[in-house]
Amino acid sequence: MGLQDILDKIKAETELKKQEILGKANAERDKILKEAEERAKEILKKAEEEKQKRVKQRVNALIADYVIESNIRLEQVKREALDRLYGEVLKEVKTDQEKYKSLILYLFGSVGLDGNEEIFVGEGEKFITKAFIDDLNKKNNWNLTLSNKNVKIQGGFIAKGKKSRIDASLEKIMEILQEETEVQVSEMLFK
Repeated sequence: MGLQDILDKIKAETELKKQEILGKANAERDKILKEAEERAKEILKKAEEEKQKRVKQRVNALIADYVIESNIRLEQVKREALDRLYGEVLKEVKTDQEKYKSLILYLFGSVGLDGNEEIFVGEGEKFITKAFIDDLNKKNNWNLTLSNKNVKIQGGFIAKGKKSRIDASLEKIMEILQEETEVQVSEMLFK
């Protein structure tokens, strides 16, 4: 399974989660707007008791501030929803052994290794083992070594050569994926 297939799968899963996240965002937006309407009604009632011009100016200023605060909160809710979505995708890639295996094989074949790097993995890595590295070396005529030292990553690997360092950790892959797809995902979820 290539990276494009994985991205397509992620996009398909994102579409499924869209309705749930959009529903929550819409509910939060409706709640905020309802609160804004209730607050505006209270302000207008007080405005009738005071001088019209001064009170109207104050009401408009308060409503504008509340709308700004509401928009800020809505953006926070959207950001939290996107962060949860990408977190769920990362979790799924980590827990689905077939997806993880496909991604790792794709990464080893596509990140531009020269074949002489030291490979670092996170604690508890079960797929990238000495036997796996030995098999890659044999198939590709490489001389990779698996480090005895673990790095703080959730999956994937970091390859260190004499003059290079390649971060192929799941965190880095998700960061790149998020940078490349966040605008499109956001448009799908919050349109």
